[in-house]
Amino acid sequence: MSLFATGPHAFTQNFGIYRELWTELSFPQNDLTYLTNSAYNPNWPNNPNSAYTAIFTSLETETGSDWNNIGQRLRTYIVPPISGSYSFWIASDDQSNLWLSSDDDPMHATLIASVSTWTSSRQWDKESNQRSAPIPLVAGNRYYLEVLMQNGVGGYDLAVQWQLPDSTYECPIPASRMQLDPVPLVSIHPNNTTVQAYKAATFTVKAAGFFPPHYQWQRGTSDIPGATNSTLILTNVAFTDNGATFRCVLSNVLGIAISSNAILTVLPDLTPPTLLSAVGDPLLTNVMVRFSEDSPLDVISAQTAANYTITNRNGLPLPVYTAILYQQTNVLLTTAPQTPGSNYVVVINT
Repeated sequence: MSLFATGPHAFTQNFGIYRELWTELSFPQNDLTYLTNSAYNPNWPNNPNSAYTAIFTSLETETGSDWNNIGQRLRTYIVPPISGSYSFWIASDDQSNLWLSSDDDPMHATLIASVSTWTSSRQWDKESNQRSAPIPLVAGNRYYLEVLMQNGVGGYDLAVQWQLPDSTYECPIPASRMQLDPVPLVSIHPNNTTVQAYKAATFTVKAAGFFPPHYQWQRGTSDIPGATNSTLILTNVAFTDNGATFRCVLSNVLGIAISSNAILTVLPDLTPPTLLSAVGDPLLTNVMVRFSEDSPLDVISAQTAANYTITNRNGLPLPVYTAILYQQTNVLLTTAPQTPGSNYVVVINT
């Protein structure tokens, strides 16, 4: 085993296998579920212990006896040197699974070999399930490969070997057979989105590769402050946002990738607000008028005092002096002194 680099910013080559590791886990029994189920491991899958994130230059990790309650995931693209059938073996302490895809898409990966209990370092024949069936691979093609492993207490080890079609064994598989994509890749671009004015618009981008990128959303070519997640949520979009374009810049220490532009279409809000309530206050000179919609009222119309008529039970008007818009859907009216205990009717003139 040879360790190429550690730490989140030390990755500078395209060969090897990318390892993430989780510490301080609990394994009531020998079961990988306690690694990959967020109910047991809330840091799965996006928050490994960065101190142990590394690129290994062969498909073998540390071996020892003093590291308990850990779990790790290793990922790479394996590239066969010749076409034909390959057999894989995995050895580990404790349990492990070896997954291989029919191409470079992780979604097509299937379980090809595993360790159910534990093995010593490079002990390939303790369990029959440690060896895969012969798998036909094409020279030069990339195949996604993933290893999951957990260790409760006691010794720990992890290694994978293969047998080539010419009967050669490589134990463990060397970095020269494995490729990485350190520069970010966009796997899913944001879609064009249509929303009604004053509603929320959402754009999402997804990254491929094994190195978590930094996200920066842009409107046009200008950064949006604070928009640094894979999903961009725009609240309360205005009709003036119609036609705006949004994209995401994905970056790490080795390079950047830019998503395609997504166009925001904003439809006018043609549904008029309705009056929910009109409530006076103990001062008897104010009335808070509340409307139904989350979309904001027209500022000029909402703050025109003449648009509000208040009458008492005898139909006599109560003068309205001012109207002030609050929180986009509430209007505070200042009136002439109201008669204690009287009921009033508020009519909105639009």
